[in-house]
Amino acid sequence: MDKKYKLIIFDLIDTLANSESISESTKILEQEIGTEIVDFIIGGGKIDTEKTVDDVITRVKNFRNISNEEEQMIRTWIEPSGTFLLSEAIEILKYLKEKSYLLGIISNSPPTTQDQLEDLGISSYFDSAVFSFECGYRKPSREIYDLFLKRFNVSASEALMIGDSMKNDVSGAQNAGLDAILLDKDDVINFSPKIKNLLELKNIL
Repeated sequence: MDKKYKLIIFDLIDTLANSESISESTKILEQEIGTEIVDFIIGGGKIDTEKTVDDVITRVKNFRNISNEEEQMIRTWIEPSGTFLLSEAIEILKYLKEKSYLLGIISNSPPTTQDQLEDLGISSYFDSAVFSFECGYRKPSREIYDLFLKRFNVSASEALMIGDSMKNDVSGAQNAGLDAILLDKDDVINFSPKIKNLLELKNIL
């Protein structure tokens, strides 16, 4: 890869930051309630247009009866706790800013997480961010990528996506015409180009 890129786009959760609860709560939700209800909660992006967790719960209850325990599982999943910045995140963001790249974030996130960048202390590094709850589109849909490129007036060939999800970040970006780098911390996915640590981007960009 060369210096052709103007815009570097990051996924947020499991790329720049981790959540102590989100992965575990997702597994619990799927095991205890089932993937059908999880798919219904997401609703093809509907969750991202609802303003509060109560709105989501109301929609679910109109779909089927849920117990108090199931309701709490859903609330925990929508409002993950313990989100923290990865130790190498600030270093790589500073490096890329010094290289004069435009930096952005595309994240599938409900409205309850709209202050994530401020809470993590990284909002100043980014020129823009788009969250699925703001635009009604979710990765891997091409629309969310197209919208972001238009915001920067940057062509797809001038943008690079970095994230941990093959489906949402890599395939989604590629389908929109962007190059992508997979963050595979455990080095278990057969894909190239990929990195195991964000700091490896220094060897690429």
